[in-house]
Amino acid sequence: MEMQRKLAEFISRHQITAWLMIIMGSGLILQIILFIIAHIVGGEDAANLYRQIISYLLIPSSGKAFIFQPWSIFTYPLISASPFFSATVEEGVKVFSPFAFSPLRLLFDGLLLWTFSRIHRQMLGEEKSSRLAILSLPALGLLTMLISALISPGDSVAYLSGMTAVMITFAVALATFIPHYPIQLFLFGRVQLVWVVVVLVLLDFASSAFITPVAVSVFLGAAWGFLHVYALRNGTDITDKIWSFYKDNGYSEKKVKATPSKPKQQNDSSDTAASTDTSQDTIDKILDKINEKGYDSLSRQEKEILFRASGLEDNEKA
Repeated sequence: MEMQRKLAEFISRHQITAWLMIIMGSGLILQIILFIIAHIVGGEDAANLYRQIISYLLIPSSGKAFIFQPWSIFTYPLISASPFFSATVEEGVKVFSPFAFSPLRLLFDGLLLWTFSRIHRQMLGEEKSSRLAILSLPALGLLTMLISALISPGDSVAYLSGMTAVMITFAVALATFIPHYPIQLFLFGRVQLVWVVVVLVLLDFASSAFITPVAVSVFLGAAWGFLHVYALRNGTDITDKIWSFYKDNGYSEKKVKATPSKPKQQNDSSDTAASTDTSQDTIDKILDKINEKGYDSLSRQEKEILFRASGLEDNEKA
């Protein structure tokens, strides 16, 4: 019961970030169980049996293959296979590559996803972070399959697995929102977030050898993360619109948008003061404070300054 209590506290404290970590941890346990079962049942052919089982949980780059395993749109985040995991048909027999599991990929994706999703949740709130993650997982997987099928049709089938695309989405969204946010790196010291993300995206492209569907998913994740924040800057929350459409229960944020008349009047007196205090030095101090104490430690005026600097406030009326 102590473990259940700690797990509940972990979820309550970190929310969507905790659930993403639980999904990755559950996937690791699932892979270990399947590996053991395959070696008990498969005998000498255990390794190939394991790869075949895993392939049914991953999104294939072939539309024909996907038709027979549509559940993979929900199961692919559980598995951390190598970007080079693929299958070819030789004399009517499906032959798999040996790269069915990548512990390094699991480790780095987990660490980076933990970091970026936590910062995203601190900066933009739990609701936006949750919707971004929940909508990204199936959408990026499905789009990756469709584009990969168009780019590389043929007998060879590559597979998409893991949380890399979602991690890239959070990373690029943050780099767009707070590019100067300081990240402490071992050996390099403090580095601006935007440069960390640029290197990360390039490394992910390079590690996939620019092959589909992994390279496609990285590109889509980066594009979706950028679009998410770009739309917010223009006063539109895409995730909210999609969420409300599927929820279809009359929920609307019109009430939220229709009531800022008082705050607008209240902020009029402080507009000039805040606008004069958006120097790079001031922003750096605010980012340092977030890095040390979290977003919740900011005062109301500091939050206003940060929002002005990031361009997330609605455009002024003409």
